[in-house]
Amino acid sequence: MKGRCDSFVVETEVHFPTDINLLWDALRTLIRECGPVSQRHGLSGWGQWRYNLRQVKRLFRRVQKMKPSTSPDEKKQAQQKKKIHKAYRDYLALAAPLVARAEETRASLPLGEEIVQEKLACFIPHARRQIDQIERRVLQGETIPHDEKVFSLFEPHTEWISKGKAGVPVELGLNVCILEDH
Repeated sequence: MKGRCDSFVVETEVHFPTDINLLWDALRTLIRECGPVSQRHGLSGWGQWRYNLRQVKRLFRRVQKMKPSTSPDEKKQAQQKKKIHKAYRDYLALAAPLVARAEETRASLPLGEEIVQEKLACFIPHARRQIDQIERRVLQGETIPHDEKVFSLFEPHTEWISKGKAGVPVELGLNVCILEDH
């Protein structure tokens, strides 16, 4: 029996995954779910949820724009590294209390809000994981093992595929194999 096989990547609709992008996705979802549901049921802590969303986005954008210094001067490199670490710390300092508040909100939601409960149960661990990975990678200089990484919160089946193709170093999606026999 003879056959042939070929594989290709079915790409998923995801943005390029970075720690800060994934944390932004998780926080944005948590805030957008907690704010309106809290207002509907008179729960405290989310009165300024739109303001919180803007603040998280502002700090996310600040971190996103930060680049390491390319100067040969070690002092300038160290100063820029300090600025980057401060921006990350500010981002995480806002993120952690929001995640804790989302956990409190989840615990106090009344019956009938099962969909919100499920979303919060899904995104709270994602946010906690991303906070942990940012602290470990950026602030402690640790390398995160590949098996701990997630490449999309909304499409969790997405894989990081490096096939070694020219011009396409990395693809995000699912690896599919087609097998044909005669």
